[in-house]
Amino acid sequence: MKRKLLLKLSIAALLCALSCLSGFGLTYAYLTDRDASDDAMTVGEVKATICETYSPPRELSPNMQFDKAPYIVNTGSLPCFVRMRADYTTVNAARFCTLAGTNEQDWIPAEDGYYYYKHLLDAGETTVSAPFSKVSIGDCDAELLEDFDIAVYAEAVQHIDHEGAHPSDEYRTAWIAYHN
Repeated sequence: MKRKLLLKLSIAALLCALSCLSGFGLTYAYLTDRDASDDAMTVGEVKATICETYSPPRELSPNMQFDKAPYIVNTGSLPCFVRMRADYTTVNAARFCTLAGTNEQDWIPAEDGYYYYKHLLDAGETTVSAPFSKVSIGDCDAELLEDFDIAVYAEAVQHIDHEGAHPSDEYRTAWIAYHN
């Protein structure tokens, strides 16, 4: 009887040990299982650089015109839409000067003071034209003219309408999405 009991206990201990070993093996396999995936992602960049053809006059005088034709180069890695604004640095310059030679075929002047480029600008591309090409000083007193700068400011927004739902005014939908 003692021998039978000892045999039963040995079998029970052996079964318990096998059960623990298999449970340990399964737990170890579960905790150490790894799966690697190589999904490399790159981040694009939207970046616009202002360039210009500029011939400043030696001396400012009323009723004169000089060349200033800013354009934009997409120096980023993503296609984008661009807009440009020009601001005078003095009050009198803003009163007496106007931007002339505007190109409304490629640029849309808007009430917010910006000129919106109508075409998508791919990476490395340059706008085909400037929104304006000249600055005109109107009829004024010569004493009121003072040295001034024309600060040209540009912004770019990523191309978003990949389905081409708005091909004729796609630039507008990109800027609306940017502002919302």
